[in-house]
Amino acid sequence: KQIPGLIVMEVVDKGWSGEHSDPASRFAPLQQLCDSFCRVVVAFNARTSPVGFEVEGSGQLQLHHLQAGSCDDALKDVEIDGDQLKVPALTAVVFVENR
Repeated sequence: KQIPGLIVMEVVDKGWSGEHSDPASRFAPLQQLCDSFCRVVVAFNARTSPVGFEVEGSGQLQLHHLQAGSCDDALKDVEIDGDQLKVPALTAVVFVENR
């Protein structure tokens, strides 16, 4: 589903251990890329209003620690609720799943 003004990118590392089948299995020849995260979801919201969208397995995600510790008040409005993510207006957000 396309949402105008929203760009979402997801990177899954080889050693991913999410609750559903391993989508990285088709990349078996690759080495593990990151020791800290097995999945990264980046969302760019160019809209002037907050936007919610669905990402399978979002319950395993959290706001990246650098953004969680940021003084940017907009990041306080980021929400993770089940498979739904909410990104504030005019904000880029990085969600991560720890190994």
